[in-house]
Amino acid sequence: MGVGGSERHRSKSSGEPQEKTRMYRRVMRDFLAALRTTGRVGQLGLQSVVDFLIEDSCVICGRTAASPGCNPHGFEGPARHLLEPVTCRYLRGTLSITNHPVCRDCAVGFEVARNVAVLDAAIGPSGIQSARNERCRQKGVRVGAVGPDSRETGGCLLDGAAQVTVVAPFMINDNVLKIIHLVKFSRYDALIPPVARAIGHVVRSFGIPSGRDAVLVPTPMEPVEFRRRGFNQAERIAAALGRDLRIPLATDTLKKTRRTAPQSRTKHAERAQNVRRAFTCVGEMLCDKHVLLVDDLVTTGATAASCAAALDRGGVRRVTVLCFGRAV
Repeated sequence: MGVGGSERHRSKSSGEPQEKTRMYRRVMRDFLAALRTTGRVGQLGLQSVVDFLIEDSCVICGRTAASPGCNPHGFEGPARHLLEPVTCRYLRGTLSITNHPVCRDCAVGFEVARNVAVLDAAIGPSGIQSARNERCRQKGVRVGAVGPDSRETGGCLLDGAAQVTVVAPFMINDNVLKIIHLVKFSRYDALIPPVARAIGHVVRSFGIPSGRDAVLVPTPMEPVEFRRRGFNQAERIAAALGRDLRIPLATDTLKKTRRTAPQSRTKHAERAQNVRRAFTCVGEMLCDKHVLLVDDLVTTGATAASCAAALDRGGVRRVTVLCFGRAV
């Protein structure tokens, strides 16, 4: 899975203003639990208290984000979605907390990815090309053929090149890492919708096919890691992205079946070997589908390539990786 740093950022990723905000939120949630029978007038008064206590601050710099300069209108590119307010509702929707995730100054600091990336067809021993060659041999198709129905890549005669396209709104930098660390380590769920909208923005602008044969698949976690963290951030991003793009989500079709060392603690040159055949495509639901593989970050591309190889062995027609930030 895409990684950008280690868990040492966990305590530093949000900063003091965000710690203060989370403390207020915990207090208010306890307060709300005791006010479930409060009348409408009391709820309006309580909403005013909430608005006064909880500062609308940028999650990156900590400065007040709710200002005229935070308006997303006129701000071009996927970063505009991080300027839009997000609202968390409590007490059956009668109370809400609204924040602008990022101020305009910090939004400028996101480096927009101007094009898509293509993973090397033979990236490491878990390469997509080797998976396609295996499928060809199983089908009795000669590997390495060159003709009108193949590409001169030393590959097989299956439709399409043994490539995986990586689509992301941003290149990885400190701003991107801070957003993802808040989602992963601080469970800042309010950031998931704007992250998904930013990804959806580039899916549309780059013209990524998302027709009837498209299906969203989150990059899976190890069961042990999932139980420890309690959620898979890729799955949550994929669910929000599915609502935005109106594409179905398949969560149990790709599984991680082998324990691996954390990619963040593995040398870049060893990451492909680390995740070699660590994933398995389950069932036939994805056969001949265009899989949009969702992850938070893509650094070396080793995890994405290993997932793509597993999907290819499962009969998937095409794989496109969608993530919030990429380094490849």
